[in-house]
Amino acid sequence: MMVWSGLLVSIVLAAGPIESRAPEGPVAVLALVTADDEDMLARLAAAVQRELQASKRIEVIEADPLARLLSRGGAPLRASETQERLSGIFQQGYLQSYSFEYRKGLETLKRVSEGLERLPSSPKRWKLWVKTRIFSGICRAGLKDEPAALQAFATVLRTRPDMKLSRREYSPKTIQLFEKAKKRLVSLPRGQLAVESDPSGARVMLDGMEVGSTPFIGRFYHGQYHLHVIHPGTGGAVRWVQIGEKPARFRFRLSFEGALRLDNVHPCVRLPAGRKSLPDHWWPWLGDRLGLRFLVVVRRIEDQGRPYLTASLVDLERGRRLREASLELGGAQDDMLQQAAADLSAFLITGEAAPSLKVEEITPAPQPDPSQATQQIPELPIHYAPRPWYRSWWPYAAASGAALALGIGSHLASDHYRRKADNASTVAARRSARDSADTWTGVAIAGYAIAAAAAVTALVIEITYEPVEIFPPVAPVVYQGPGGGGFVWVGSF
Repeated sequence: MMVWSGLLVSIVLAAGPIESRAPEGPVAVLALVTADDEDMLARLAAAVQRELQASKRIEVIEADPLARLLSRGGAPLRASETQERLSGIFQQGYLQSYSFEYRKGLETLKRVSEGLERLPSSPKRWKLWVKTRIFSGICRAGLKDEPAALQAFATVLRTRPDMKLSRREYSPKTIQLFEKAKKRLVSLPRGQLAVESDPSGARVMLDGMEVGSTPFIGRFYHGQYHLHVIHPGTGGAVRWVQIGEKPARFRFRLSFEGALRLDNVHPCVRLPAGRKSLPDHWWPWLGDRLGLRFLVVVRRIEDQGRPYLTASLVDLERGRRLREASLELGGAQDDMLQQAAADLSAFLITGEAAPSLKVEEITPAPQPDPSQATQQIPELPIHYAPRPWYRSWWPYAAASGAALALGIGSHLASDHYRRKADNASTVAARRSARDSADTWTGVAIAGYAIAAAAAVTALVIEITYEPVEIFPPVAPVVYQGPGGGGFVWVGSF
């Protein structure tokens, strides 16, 4: 029986009957690898992609778009775009800004920003990101576009509220504008961000700043952020997130996210340690990322100690092979990879095997439970934070009733003393009764006023109160956000 040592190329097909003719719909090539064969299989995946494109019989998804699909919007740059190269471009923009060439400087810094969007997260990367944003603001200010300059500074300050500019590096005018952006930031609206992961306990980084650990809920200023979730045992995941009026919720399956290898010559998925195939519930996750049902996988296997490259058509919903052919691996590696790519690609397109290929008999396999994919991270029940008494209507209604009772009682007492004054037989008794009546009248007026104010307060609180969604159990912690501290509810989902 064959022993799987790695899976290699994946080609995604549109749903439909499996026939010998060329598959219909877009096709993607993805290397599924182990640590030992990642480089070789990534190169073979690239060769298979080229062969499929050359056939002109199917639509092929190229490496970069495939990497963006797998990473949900962003993938690391290739080796040609490095931290050092972007730092050199930044130095050019830095000099242009100090030479009053603000438009040229802005264009140069824009190139740096675009490159940084796909660079792997690191302290150096975020240090360069901060400088790029600040000098973009300086160029905007030099072009008399103060609102845009304030916006550039605010992008840095929203996760770094305590940041101050050094007088040795920046002009007094720049520092003054930076402080103005800091003061204005507190008036901007905030939205909710909720992050959970499997496993939990992952660090949550927002624009390079750690804001908590999963499960996490916090409130941040509206805008786009770079979200990086890191777990020491399973790796991490990156998303570009938009925080706005509606809560932004994200779930990360970090074992799957950590297996994605997108910075090679061709995208790869590394097999979990100790496994010779993907876990059954990973196939639907791949299908969900790519938006299609079928996947053709070229895998490296061993049969009686001899290595083979095997192409298989996989049903992503069921996680099983539908057809498969193998080619023995031998000879010069580069020549062998090219020959394997040509033969296996022809088989994938037509279903007809060349003499060098061995066709595998596929026996029907039981369909795995599709719910396994969702059972890994169950749907979260939404609960609401307990409503504090001072945000409930009933204390103010009770206070209104008590004040109204006081006003009525005082009003009756005032009437009593006025009648007593009218019936007094002496001037002194009449004066004393009238003084008492005036006192009780004042108390009655105060009681009525308090009762009315409390009633209005109860009504306003009841109308304006909005329940706060939480995932139980919860615990309040203080997050020092822009403009001061605030409460953030975090806890287990």
